[in-house]
Amino acid sequence: MLGSRLRKTLLGTSYSNLDKVNQARAVRAFTMLGRPTLTAIGANARTSPLSRLDERNRRLQSNDASALPSNRLGGPLMSWWIVSHIPSWVLLIGLIVLIAGGAALIQRYVRRRFPVLKGDEHNDGTKFTYGFIGFFYAFFIGFVVSSMWGQNNAADGNSRAEGAAAVQMARDAVVFEAPDRDRIRQSLLTYEQAAIAEWSQAENRRSPDADTALARLYKAYDGIAAKTGTQKTLLSTSFSNLDKISQARTVRLLTAREDAGLPWSLWAVIFLTSALVLGTVIIYGVEKPILHYPMVAIVAVIVATNLSLILQLAHPYVGEISTSSDPLQEVVAVLSQPVP
Repeated sequence: MLGSRLRKTLLGTSYSNLDKVNQARAVRAFTMLGRPTLTAIGANARTSPLSRLDERNRRLQSNDASALPSNRLGGPLMSWWIVSHIPSWVLLIGLIVLIAGGAALIQRYVRRRFPVLKGDEHNDGTKFTYGFIGFFYAFFIGFVVSSMWGQNNAADGNSRAEGAAAVQMARDAVVFEAPDRDRIRQSLLTYEQAAIAEWSQAENRRSPDADTALARLYKAYDGIAAKTGTQKTLLSTSFSNLDKISQARTVRLLTAREDAGLPWSLWAVIFLTSALVLGTVIIYGVEKPILHYPMVAIVAVIVATNLSLILQLAHPYVGEISTSSDPLQEVVAVLSQPVP
């Protein structure tokens, strides 16, 4: 059973979180009212937003979910598998070879099948088309990369906040009596180790061990009998940091489980604009092949590099440039040191 002090603290926290829930619900409702055309797009428009939210929550709470994230059609995400199983440098080289080699083969066929394209009579129209398509391609790719970079930065910030709160709890624990201090540090260490193990699981799914360790950590703080003013102040601060850890973990789990990568519509636009950029370069009139092939190869390398970057940024918790558990590892390192 929870102690009276812990119940009072959690009651105040629950009221605060309830206000946040109500505010978020109001914002969501206002946003949906202001965007009727967007909510009516696609097959999901036939169901209400609340029913879709309930369906998402049921999927998150299911213990039989697949270890491989699925798209909205129910199939596994190819991008998730590629990023999690193929090293980034192998992926980059493979895309360059595939796209540059394919473009060279297409270019060779076009130059032989349509000799008229070797001339420069059509270059005025090709220049305008390439300039327009190139501008749209650069703007769109920049927008996608910036959006995904912001998503990864948000995941990094949440991870650092989770680790910073735990480190502060470890440092504040020294003001308590030795038995309470040791019990808190051990409970916190057990939780952080369980959280790190949870991080490494497929899809970063919820771990029962981490849930149990977190509950024991709450119980350890509830058992503290604060005597001095400093102990009472830091006990209240520790409860606040403990709530931050719990919330940050929930955000991390929800973000990882809802990680569906880019929607198919964005991938379609990326592939279409990439093909158009390469196509206009291929049909550009250059009489000498020694000048034309390098030009197409350079554009193909840029397109392949952009695709590799998008794949690496599409999933914030998967891949070599994804959010890592280093902040939690730092907490373990702090707790492994002798008590000052």
